[in-house]
Amino acid sequence: MKLIFLLTLSMLLGLSPSHGALPVDWQKIVRDQKMSFNSFAQWEVISKEPAWGGKIEVFEGLPHQLWEADQLKKEKETKPKIELHGFPFYKNQMVVKDDDRKKLTELIWDRKSNRPFGGFKLCGGFHPDFLVRFTKGESVVSVQLCYGCGEVRVFAGDRFIYNDRSYRGGLREFMKQFEKERPKQ
Repeated sequence: MKLIFLLTLSMLLGLSPSHGALPVDWQKIVRDQKMSFNSFAQWEVISKEPAWGGKIEVFEGLPHQLWEADQLKKEKETKPKIELHGFPFYKNQMVVKDDDRKKLTELIWDRKSNRPFGGFKLCGGFHPDFLVRFTKGESVVSVQLCYGCGEVRVFAGDRFIYNDRSYRGGLREFMKQFEKERPKQ
């Protein structure tokens, strides 16, 4: 029901996928993945992924698809980019230094900062400011962080978690060191 509401609202606002403003095919995600709203059971499963002990890369998100549409267009035309889980990111990923690996993992996985999804926000649509990718062997966990709506999306294999997030625990401040390419507002 919430998905239908969001799609209807986006079309009323002129943000249909045909206009390119909403880069995610929600029907495909729901159909092809085990999507989980409001469930910490999947958090427990994903917390056991071997990826948590592997390499950590950070991808900075391009400008917002609605509020910074002109900047987004310019960045897409002039900067190398990569699409990850339906959103564009700057291609120049940053590898997290050994000293910061434990801190970043703890900040992202802090259960006190993650809470059940409370519904879609009227903030112009989910937009990941960052994607943090944990990789070890075949195990990959990707975490999208959206500061605007205070949400987090976690992708691990065929599992997908969508939760709300409080950024009071220090994650937002920690991530400032990775703000390299996106134009300042």
